[in-house]
Amino acid sequence: RSAKILAIPSRSEGASTVAQEGLILGKPMVAAPCAGMGELLGDGGLITGDLAAGLHRLLTDDEFCSCLAEKAALRGTQISPEGAAEAAADLFRRVLEEGE
Repeated sequence: RSAKILAIPSRSEGASTVAQEGLILGKPMVAAPCAGMGELLGDGGLITGDLAAGLHRLLTDDEFCSCLAEKAALRGTQISPEGAAEAAADLFRRVLEEGE
């Protein structure tokens, strides 16, 4: 919780629990490009093959870091248990409406 930023250097991930927790906590993140990370983070994280440059940017560009933190927190509401339940309910509503 007290970390300013989160770095995810994984070369392969499934559904990264660490990234999900980072989003829920609204932490700006820099991650290596690996399958699924872009879909998980959306615009709530910086995905780059140059983690050192990404970390440097987050540590030196306060405006960019704050912007990513806001986007991460917003994305985190979508993957929280409550957000996931609401997303599932919306999906079911749409499916039912299409069937009518």
